[in-house]
Amino acid sequence: MSNWLTTDHRDSGLFHALAAVQTPEALSGSLYVGSSWEGYVIQQVIATLAYDTRPYYYRTAEGSELDLVLVRGGRPVVGLDIKYTNAPTLSRGNYIASRDLGGIPILVVTPSA
Repeated sequence: MSNWLTTDHRDSGLFHALAAVQTPEALSGSLYVGSSWEGYVIQQVIATLAYDTRPYYYRTAEGSELDLVLVRGGRPVVGLDIKYTNAPTLSRGNYIASRDLGGIPILVVTPSA
């Protein structure tokens, strides 16, 4: 696991400026909408974490991935897969990542209400 410290995913304003996205309409029609949503969710989750919980990104060379893994006391407790769709599906790699991390639950975060 690597610590999630990448600024372009944590600062949506910086991300939008670098991607030349200037309006919500431009974002909704761009290829960046998924990355923007992922960064926004990660930013919001990290802002609310307890002092003893650390955020990580998980990806293996084989492609198993979770967008965010929350670790407490040195143990992974939950994984998040962030999708900009209201009909999300988990990949085989998501399930493998969960198993690799001790069978942690995976929460899927979407923009639906």
